[in-house]
Amino acid sequence: MQTQLKHFVDPHLLVGNDTADDAAVYDLGNGTAIISTTDFFMPIVDDPFDFGRIAATNAISDIFAMGGKPIMAIAILGFPINKLPAEVAQKLWMADDLLVIKQGFLLPVDILLTHRNRFLVWRSPE
Repeated sequence: MQTQLKHFVDPHLLVGNDTADDAAVYDLGNGTAIISTTDFFMPIVDDPFDFGRIAATNAISDIFAMGGKPIMAIAILGFPINKLPAEVAQKLWMADDLLVIKQGFLLPVDILLTHRNRFLVWRSPE
């Protein structure tokens, strides 16, 4: 399926789909580039707070692996609201917020994808 998709070609795109990396790198000029990445995976531990820490750390590790400095992130959480209590999502968000504070970058938007109703809930941490 991916081979049928047309990929955007731009001379400023230093790392893209053709390199099989976990992030894309776009050259802004003057020795500055933006590293962009997205991670989405199922829980690998039972504790929601621990999984939140693991997921958030894993997401920014792609930036560190390319020698970058995280400055902003968007957190996405897919959550079956009809099967798990809201407290589980709150613990996941709490872990994200603590990592953001520790690392010192912005988390302007969190997105909650609910499986039952299929709509987006946006949460901006204050």
